[in-house]
Amino acid sequence: MESRDGAIWGHVEWTAKAVQQLLNKEYRFLSPVFTYRKTDAAIVALTSAALTNQPNLNLTALNQEQAPMTFPIAVCSALALPAGADEPAVLAAITALQGDLATARNRAETPPLDKFIPRADYDAALQRATNAEQQIAAVNKERRESEIAALVESALQARKITPATKDYYIAVCQTEGGIAAFKAIMALAPPHIGEASGLDAKKPLDTSDPAVAFAANAELRAEFGDVETYLAWHRAQAAGRATILGAKA
Repeated sequence: MESRDGAIWGHVEWTAKAVQQLLNKEYRFLSPVFTYRKTDAAIVALTSAALTNQPNLNLTALNQEQAPMTFPIAVCSALALPAGADEPAVLAAITALQGDLATARNRAETPPLDKFIPRADYDAALQRATNAEQQIAAVNKERRESEIAALVESALQARKITPATKDYYIAVCQTEGGIAAFKAIMALAPPHIGEASGLDAKKPLDTSDPAVAFAANAELRAEFGDVETYLAWHRAQAAGRATILGAKA
């Protein structure tokens, strides 16, 4: 027995009875029995053969190599294959999908730097930006407060506001649009406070000087009349030679 071009050929030694039955055309067909692998349905051995008058037309899979496996339409559609795709086509499509999945996982684990950055770098950059914004806000606040203080002080020096209202105008300027409103009001407001008296800057009188005491005391002026008389009396008193008896000494 041998295989020729995909077919099994063999020399059969028939029994006398079998020869006679063949000659009488009692049996006209040969029914072989094969064994095959369950994993891929490949035929691996011819175990026996028998004469028959009724070939197994309805169960051909038992007597010949199994027909190519086909897959449900839903499976073919999910794999973007035409209906009736065979096993090699399905396996090829699955292999391609597995390759695409591996590629996607690699991209997810190591994304390109032109589109993604590591989380730690992103957080660090975000923190730097936040710190910069806070510093800018602090500088802007300081500049604004300095500008407000200068504006209010200028209005105070120009006698357009009073010292009592200084804090009020500072608070007004700190509101939104407050600086512009304050400038507009001060541009139209005339000075309405008198010139400074300058008394606050003067030192108190030194009354230990008799002449100064005389000039500052109305009672002394009324009693002594003039500063020379008062000075003469003051010298005499200092020497223990004068007293006040309710009139000029």
